Amino acid sequence: MKSAILECVVDTTVLQKANAPITDAKKQGKLFRQRLAVLNAINGSKLIALFSERLMQEYREHVHEPRNLVVTEFLNLISSPRPGKALKNYKTPWSGQDRSNVKMCRFPSHDVHVLRTAVRPNRTLLITEDGPMLKSADCILRRFDVKITEP
Repeated sequence: MKSAILECVVDTTVLQKANAPITDAKKQGKLFRQRLAVLNAINGSKLIALFSERLMQEYREHVHEPRNLVVTEFLNLISSPRPGKALKNYKTPWSGQDRSNVKMCRFPSHDVHVLRTAVRPNRTLLITEDGPMLKSADCILRRFDVKITEP
C-alpha cells in the first residue's frame, strides 16, 4: 500500500536562506544542503507544497531574485500550481478557539498566517528555522496536527 504524499509549508526563513548561489554545497554546510533537499523534494513531487496569497507575498518580499535553480523551480511551482505538486490553502474561518490555542502554544503572532496555511484535515509539516515556532512545536502538533520541524 502506497502512503500518501505529505503536504508541507516552507517558512520564508528556509526559502530565504536557501536562496544563495550553489557553488560547493559541501562547503556551504549541512543546513544549506538540507534546505535545498526540502525544496528538491517539493520540486520532485515527494512533498506537496502548501501556500497562500499572504505567504507568496512574503516570499516575494524576502526573495527578490532567485539565485539558484532550486529556488527558481520552487517559486515557479507555486506561481502556477499543478495537482500533486502545490496546493493553495488558508484555514478560514479562524475561530476564537484557534486564536486561543495559538496564544496558549506561544506561537509567534506575526507568523499565524504560516500556521493557517499549514492547517489541513490531515497532518502536515511546517518547515522552519524560526526559534519561537520550533519551541511551540509540541503544543501546535497536539492542537492543530501540524508538525513543526527544521529542514
